[in-house]
Amino acid sequence: VLKYAIDRIPHDVLCCKTAAEPALSRFYQGQGLPRLPFIDNHLMDFPFDSFEAWLQSIHGSRRQTIRRKRRLFERAGGKLTFEWDVEAWADEVYSLHMLTVERHDAAGNLPMPFVLSRAYFHALAALPADQRAFIVAQVNDVPVAMLLLCHDGRTAFMKPAGVDPSLARESQAYLVRCQILLEFAA
Repeated sequence: VLKYAIDRIPHDVLCCKTAAEPALSRFYQGQGLPRLPFIDNHLMDFPFDSFEAWLQSIHGSRRQTIRRKRRLFERAGGKLTFEWDVEAWADEVYSLHMLTVERHDAAGNLPMPFVLSRAYFHALAALPADQRAFIVAQVNDVPVAMLLLCHDGRTAFMKPAGVDPSLARESQAYLVRCQILLEFAA
């Protein structure tokens, strides 16, 4: 499949996520392709019926840290919402995505996250309406961090969609946005 894609599909960049197997490593080297390490996606069993039940299952100091950051977020005027109308939020998410890309570019990082077009975020509206949403962290009604959530009722997929570092770090919005996913899972 990779050989076909390399030979037949015009591309500037070709990315594929595979395990670090010796045969694939040799193939990449033979094609002159660099292998970039990535953290594997994670599946997490969530055998809890509430976010609070999950909190009780973790170590006391970590639980206190999570609660402290949640309070900081709320004191900063923070709120978290599920926005199921992804079309209405697509432009805002794209803007936050580009802020994230620009921050990584300025730091000299590899092109991570990959630059996604505005059309990509609008195209998410084609997914079934009850299976996709943006989790939006707002501080004083200003969106500062977002996650894309897709789910099928059994498995949830979450992807950071963008963050405004100038506003999100002080309010802890960049961390708290992940906590609402755990609340959703429960």
